[in-house]
Amino acid sequence: MNKKKLLIIGSGPMLIEKGIVGTALGLRSWHILKPLMDSGDFEIDMFNIIFPEKYPEDHPIHKQHTSPAEIQNSFLDILPDLGPGLSITNINKDLGNTKKTLQRKLDSKNYNAIISINTHPSFIASKLKRTCPLWSDLNGWVMGEAQAQAGAWNDDSMLPKLWQMEQAIIQSADHFSTVSLPQKYALIGELASIGRLNSKTNNYEFAHVIENATDIQTFDTLQTKEADTSISENIQKIIES
Repeated sequence: MNKKKLLIIGSGPMLIEKGIVGTALGLRSWHILKPLMDSGDFEIDMFNIIFPEKYPEDHPIHKQHTSPAEIQNSFLDILPDLGPGLSITNINKDLGNTKKTLQRKLDSKNYNAIISINTHPSFIASKLKRTCPLWSDLNGWVMGEAQAQAGAWNDDSMLPKLWQMEQAIIQSADHFSTVSLPQKYALIGELASIGRLNSKTNNYEFAHVIENATDIQTFDTLQTKEADTSISENIQKIIES
């Protein structure tokens, strides 16, 4: 059986990298990747948008690389070999060529689906020209977090930009995952506000819950409260539908 081809857009650094400061975003990327990798059902190309400040000052990522190949080569010493059928490339978010790099990769191969992990990668994914389905994992409700920050700083100036990002994501993605049931309900409310709850999507399950895991856990079910199905099984369903 031919393996399905996945393009995953995540956040880094991930905890499998050496000598870095781990982040919640990188942890989330790893826990979405690992069950898909372990299933053996997919050929995976993963691009992680990384935060350079999480790496030591003498790390190669701080050099101004000019191509994806140079960036990938600079990480060969810290990204372990995770087996055949998996390619991981880290993209420095400060270089400004993320969308162009991802579009070029998307156009180069007949991918069956795209998975974006965390809000910023999902926003980038929403801007890509594609013909395959997009699953966007929203690791936390960005508008609730933004309101809390606005309240703490007594400053609403960030809210329009973040809502613009959230709207782009929920307008574009075909399926979603959230970290909790309350966030799922908030997402459904957002989908209703832009008209995606309608006759054509009646009975369509827009979102599943994937709870956050710790760094020693492998989370390969969507959420036992909803269904005893794995991430890989649900990706297969999205591709087939």
